[in-house]
Amino acid sequence: LTDNRRQTEAWERRVLADLRAGDPDAAVAAYADHGRVHTAPADQLPDRVVNDYLRLINEPGPADQARRGEPFERVVMLAVRRADVTDLNDTARARLLAAGRLGPDAVHTGEGDKQREYRASDRVLVTANDYRLGLLNGARAAVTAVDPRRQTLTLATEDDQQVTVPVEWAGRHLDHGYAMTCHKAQGATVETALLYGTGALTREAGYVALSRGRAANHLYVPDDPVDERTVAVDGKRHLDRLAARLAVRRTQTLATRQLHRSVPGRWQPDSTLVAQQRTEGISR
Repeated sequence: LTDNRRQTEAWERRVLADLRAGDPDAAVAAYADHGRVHTAPADQLPDRVVNDYLRLINEPGPADQARRGEPFERVVMLAVRRADVTDLNDTARARLLAAGRLGPDAVHTGEGDKQREYRASDRVLVTANDYRLGLLNGARAAVTAVDPRRQTLTLATEDDQQVTVPVEWAGRHLDHGYAMTCHKAQGATVETALLYGTGALTREAGYVALSRGRAANHLYVPDDPVDERTVAVDGKRHLDRLAARLAVRRTQTLATRQLHRSVPGRWQPDSTLVAQQRTEGISR
């Protein structure tokens, strides 16, 4: 973790320093005081994130980006797990398609849960390096055209390249890019970042995600159940849980996921948990 100077607000730079120094309680309290922590029931939380994302991309942005017509590049949704990223991408894209914001023609890649549809105006993420085309892992781009007959799509990259690629290439190198993992977001800078804060959140992932946005960074966490066993004091229990997640180092999380006590006094790898970690795509 290194020093960060992206944020325009001095308080947010101080908060990130607190988080980097291992003081998540102070960081979470500051985010809450500035209206940056949002809650919803767990099953409604993805919709809450997507609703705010769609609202933000429709708001006027900085003059230089407004002229270039790049509202999507100003905002990104972030999550730790690939499964959550896919859910956020699918939800946002379905809403944009229903609103007529994507082109009429489509091309398709992959099969099963790897199947993707691309249309003009889709936002995409490069997932593997192609040095020949100058497209690197983690780069974001917009689809400017698709040709179902030729099975190609044309991309406009953040550095103003126009690249036409075959659908077969897209299946190996692209994914939807409305949301991305915290791991993929390293090095990215946007105006506003929206962090989907699930139980997979760690100190490192939180720091990366919350340092992506220049103007604002928001956290979205599930409400606590309130019953006779779990009582939310002054409505702040969710903040305590969030701080606890941000106190956990990634190395601790991996150790917990990969090991179980099968013999008294001895820790051994749990192949089931290792496989689950790969499936969930933690921090990839």
